[in-house]
Amino acid sequence: MEEARLWLCEVLKLTKGSRPLPLAPFDGGTVSATWRPAEGEAGVALALAGGATWRVAARRDGPALRWSLGTDSGKPAAEGERPGGGGSHAVALRRRGAGLDALVDGQRVATVYDAAGAASAAVWSASAATLESVELRAQAVPPAAELFATDFGAPTLPGKQKDEVWRLLGDVFHADAPGWSQPLAAKDEAPRLVGRPANGPIGLWYRDEVPGDAGLSVQLAALAPAARLALVINPANGYRLELTRASCRLMRGEQVVGEAKLAEAPYAARLQRDGRWVAAEVDGHRLAWHDPDPPPAGKVGLRLEGGKAEVEHLAVTAENAFASTFGVVDTAWREDGGWLWNTGMACIAWSYWITGDGRQAPSMLWRREPLRGDATARVYVSEFTEGYDRGGETHQHYAYHDVSLVLAGDGKDFDSGYRFVVGADGGRCARLLRRGKVVAENPRFTIVLGGHCNEPRSIYVEAARVGGKLTLRLNGAEAIAFDDPEPLTAEGYVAIGTERCRANFSDLSVLRRPVVGS
Repeated sequence: MEEARLWLCEVLKLTKGSRPLPLAPFDGGTVSATWRPAEGEAGVALALAGGATWRVAARRDGPALRWSLGTDSGKPAAEGERPGGGGSHAVALRRRGAGLDALVDGQRVATVYDAAGAASAAVWSASAATLESVELRAQAVPPAAELFATDFGAPTLPGKQKDEVWRLLGDVFHADAPGWSQPLAAKDEAPRLVGRPANGPIGLWYRDEVPGDAGLSVQLAALAPAARLALVINPANGYRLELTRASCRLMRGEQVVGEAKLAEAPYAARLQRDGRWVAAEVDGHRLAWHDPDPPPAGKVGLRLEGGKAEVEHLAVTAENAFASTFGVVDTAWREDGGWLWNTGMACIAWSYWITGDGRQAPSMLWRREPLRGDATARVYVSEFTEGYDRGGETHQHYAYHDVSLVLAGDGKDFDSGYRFVVGADGGRCARLLRRGKVVAENPRFTIVLGGHCNEPRSIYVEAARVGGKLTLRLNGAEAIAFDDPEPLTAEGYVAIGTERCRANFSDLSVLRRPVVGS
């Protein structure tokens, strides 16, 4: 992510009880301060135009570092503690749209939303303190994990099985009523999705439920005067961002929780849930609402009534998540063992993947950043081949098995946390280990190398943890369901890998389970 330093002060001395010291105005970026907490409580602040002044602060409390995020008045919106240590620590506030992230030592610890206008930054201290460095950086909004995106340039895309083709309308997105089409673009005209409701509202829904903090964004080419287009997260009493040519409304069920007038027809719109918050942005207009009773996860999609709409870009996203296609080298992962990027494949029309080579020793790919809370992980895994399936060329398929997906790991050990194994013991079963001990397995799910290729050739793996409930689904069928009476910690690292073979991986996503209820 590209950043630009706006302001840096390497040493800044604050007197006891100093008032916030203004630094500079900015609308998006990070203000951070580094100091030794033994010298007292200090922090950074963002004063929003026409709104509140938000502060994040930290202080030493025995061996721990206590932090808080709140405004000048009232109790903190969030507070907690992290390991203290004896050295210097950094606190920061990051502005991304209407969101405000509190960071302690580079880790996001809390988020609030405030749709007020441009901010100005400041530092402050409750006692005499010397700040070792104070810094402002302008930066792009950290992107949400992108689960799927399209500009409607093609009506189909390659599937994940041999000779499989996915239709954009019908397989990836499902219509609940006639009226959606993907017409052939005229010369010099961008392709687009067209919705024409005839007899009431029409909906278009992403194929997979998004079991996390789901989001949806669109770019519109046209919206008819009488049309009302809604971006929807969980149609059963969830969230909607309703768009007309003159206004936008943020809805929770049938309750309007935010609205704004538009000077012209909308072009770019985004709806996103984030913990107990739901936020929307329409051409620079920001709306946000704190939900005291967030709904469960559900479907995401579009709902159109009243007139025609033309969409030129559509993306399904998730906050508090990460997604890697493995189409390009992704430095957010740490490689242990042998890994190859985009090696040759026959029979299956994958155009991107990463290969784990565990023939000599286990190969593991660890996410560098820990994940906090319950999560759902999804990934495609397939057999490894050499050569190509074209003309008179020959190719060979190799056995794949003992494929692992780890949740709540320690970032080092294969058998830390919860380890789901697909094709364990050379392909004979599905298995779950808890800190290296087998707690569940199912012999009905096998991987077998036949005379030419494996059966199955590829598997869609979905592993989930909700409290002590662990589940594994393979190609949509439940393979393991286990209730842990003593659940492991909800913070840890995610990994994929393999042993005693080679296997290909693509399109991995890991989503933190959303906050639900009061």
